[in-house]
Amino acid sequence: MGRHAVALLLTVVLTSLLIASAYASTASIQANIDNVNQELNVTFKLMMDNATIYNRLKNNSSLLNETSIPRTIQTNFAKKGELTYSNAGISYGANYSILSTFQLSGQGVMSSTIDRATGIQSFQVSTTWREFSLNITDGPFFNFTNNLATPLTEWKSNATNGIQSFIFSNSTAGVSCSFVLPNSATNVARASQTISFDVPYQVPFGDKLIDSPVLVLIALAVAGLIIFVYRKTR
Repeated sequence: MGRHAVALLLTVVLTSLLIASAYASTASIQANIDNVNQELNVTFKLMMDNATIYNRLKNNSSLLNETSIPRTIQTNFAKKGELTYSNAGISYGANYSILSTFQLSGQGVMSSTIDRATGIQSFQVSTTWREFSLNITDGPFFNFTNNLATPLTEWKSNATNGIQSFIFSNSTAGVSCSFVLPNSATNVARASQTISFDVPYQVPFGDKLIDSPVLVLIALAVAGLIIFVYRKTR
């Protein structure tokens, strides 16, 4: 190999390393499963190691704003099922960190069935929404479809203070993701893309009132009062 070829190769390698270094950011996703409201509370954390990029994103909402990430997820998920986002927010912290928070809901994200005989509500949580790419203009690029492709069955299972979670970290790509279950979850199971669990069924107050004999007693009392007043006024 000639000198010019070697020099050209070194230039390409060094340039690639410099670009990689400039965009060597990391991303972590945490999704807390809320069975009461049937939604996911998502915290998406970006860590920039480049002040120039961080300040550019912070000062230009057209590059990154509170809806950028949840809107990207919703658009990517459109062909897979129903998914909506709400309560989107964004904040910029110390050490070049960016927090994007939002809630995901819809039948494509979470569904449940109720067994009134046993008082159990069974949930199915889909995690396929994590398969998307985030390409921030003048910023980092993350391909979560590839970097988080490992099936849930191979994710690490963790339990802290009785709360179970599934965690995966891809240190090579600088990304991690975790799903945190409700503290009342039992019979937890996971497949390649879904998490299932049971919780005690919380009967709505209206249903409790309808099923309660108190309502019947009140109706009888009102009927008796009406009859009494009717006879008195004749």
